[in-house]
Amino acid sequence: MPPTGPPPFQPSAEHLSSLAAEISTATSRYASSPSTQGLQKVQAATEALQLAATSPTDFLFNQTFQSHVNGCIRIAVGMGIFDNLPQEPGKSVSLPDLALRCNSTEDFVLRIARTLAATHIIESPSRFEYAHSLNSRGVLSQKNVQLSSVYMTDIKVAGLARCGDYFEKFGYKSPDDPKNSPCVFAKGYQDMDFFDMLKEFPTQLTAFNASMAMTAAMGGVIEAVNTYPFDELSEEGKTVLVDVGGGKGQTLAEIKRLHPNIKGKMVLQDLKWVLEEENPVISRDEVEFVPFNFLEEENPVRGQSMSGLRDRIFNMPTLGFPIAYRLR
Repeated sequence: MPPTGPPPFQPSAEHLSSLAAEISTATSRYASSPSTQGLQKVQAATEALQLAATSPTDFLFNQTFQSHVNGCIRIAVGMGIFDNLPQEPGKSVSLPDLALRCNSTEDFVLRIARTLAATHIIESPSRFEYAHSLNSRGVLSQKNVQLSSVYMTDIKVAGLARCGDYFEKFGYKSPDDPKNSPCVFAKGYQDMDFFDMLKEFPTQLTAFNASMAMTAAMGGVIEAVNTYPFDELSEEGKTVLVDVGGGKGQTLAEIKRLHPNIKGKMVLQDLKWVLEEENPVISRDEVEFVPFNFLEEENPVRGQSMSGLRDRIFNMPTLGFPIAYRLR
């Protein structure tokens, strides 16, 4: 007897109508008083309707297929598809011309472009014609966003791709060894922290730095800075603020911009090779640069061990690695 498939998916029309009404209500409120919170409510209501109208089989397929879409975005960045689509709204390029511009073959460009068009990342106004969508023109044509995609796919997604092997080896528990993280394991290394591993991959290191700069540009740093009363730190002649793992100084630069009256010294700490990189966001005239590995050393500013911070970063269930990521 052949296996039976799932039962027909027939969501309640009444339920779908009620969700559609919630979208209308949220949209009307947003129209009368536009705000970020109001737009989020529109998005949440729209997502709820889409979820209710999607069968469990299609939902699972969409989740699984997302890694394929991410891979196509990464390939498109590498071969220059987003750079070679016309920037002018309403303009498109034919498949042969796009393949020529990307120094590739028509069959390969077609495989990537049709996936991007099917998922609304770019547009296909007619058969074998491709154009920027609003999202790709405004976001994916920016170099820092493209580099962020390189970092996320080559490092973070690579770690996820081997997460089964990783947890089979180290046990199904929250990773607690900063020198044997999933990303390091996926790249074939062991007993090496994430940032030392990243130095072995110059392209991905450049992409990582661009990703951090993009986070700052998109307001992530501003949001973090606005949550603390930094003006209260002012104390002439003393160190008032140390940014541990501060990268190129994005956060300190934003703090100084928003709180120009702070008195006292600020310190930027990161690995020596990070501080020696070109184009820091903040200058050595504004803050003190102090090389420091918070995983292995005592903090030279206060002479206190950072092991407690290290343990809190890497042992927090489900949040450990994102917190370590944000420290940069």
